[in-house]
Amino acid sequence: MQRSWQNDHTQNLVRSRLLGVSSILLVVAIGFIDYLTGHQLRVYPLYFLPVSLGSWGRRSVAVVLLALLATALWFGSNYLAGLRFTHLSIWSVNAVAQCAAFTTVGLLISRLSRSLWQERLLARTDPLTQLLNARFFFEAASAELTRSSRYHHPLTLAFVDLDNFKAVNDQLGHQRGDDLLRRVATVMRLSLRNSDLVARMGGDEFALLLLETPPDKAQAALERLIELIGAISEAPQGPKVTASIGAVVCHDTVGPLEDLIRRADILMYKAKNLGKDRLCLETWQQEKEIPGVQNPDEPPWNQAHLPKVEQR
Repeated sequence: MQRSWQNDHTQNLVRSRLLGVSSILLVVAIGFIDYLTGHQLRVYPLYFLPVSLGSWGRRSVAVVLLALLATALWFGSNYLAGLRFTHLSIWSVNAVAQCAAFTTVGLLISRLSRSLWQERLLARTDPLTQLLNARFFFEAASAELTRSSRYHHPLTLAFVDLDNFKAVNDQLGHQRGDDLLRRVATVMRLSLRNSDLVARMGGDEFALLLLETPPDKAQAALERLIELIGAISEAPQGPKVTASIGAVVCHDTVGPLEDLIRRADILMYKAKNLGKDRLCLETWQQEKEIPGVQNPDEPPWNQAHLPKVEQR
């Protein structure tokens, strides 16, 4: 969904495929070593290494197939090396026991990897909306600001607050309020790009980081978001819920994250004071943050007058 998650997903996919191919090749290599060493030298514990590696992040079916492959190679290498039993049932019992051992270890490793992945996911996401949480948003936003500053790419930081949301909880109950938050989160995910960062900061406040987005496109995207959020609660009963958004666009220079957040928060409250259901957007200029330095020929914030958009 977000750039960092996309990078993680790509890296995990590549790592998973490499582990899968490596584990298969390693099983085959160990089977060949098992054949060369003969049936009197027991090397079967080595099979657990590729089974464990190949089971990391895999589904149960893949784990079982890998365990079957390890069992077949163990069986074949020992048989070719001259190992014989007095009855076929002994081969069967040994093969089942080996396969069960490989499968058990593989499933434990697979479950451990899923548990770690879920724990990492919970540390990043808001449990109600499945958006990013505030902590991870700050971490990801800091990295993106550094990248944008280095390559001089524009970006927009926005704070979104739902108008009249408290009335929904008071009149319709917290369950309806939670349902509304989930619907707003869905609208944000669908209306913004996969590369953008979308987070719930707490309560009915959200934060957005629109990457590589110049002022005109940021304005259009945020105005569209206001319209979509306003359409969510259009019902014959219940309070009308809208969105007030404060946004700071960094075009040529990128300000410190703390300053951008503070300014976006101020603009969001300005939008509320001007009547709610609107966007207050400003373009960041580095001179604003240098104490005692101000260009007398131009204001510290770009000015424009746009419909339903408050800009200074």
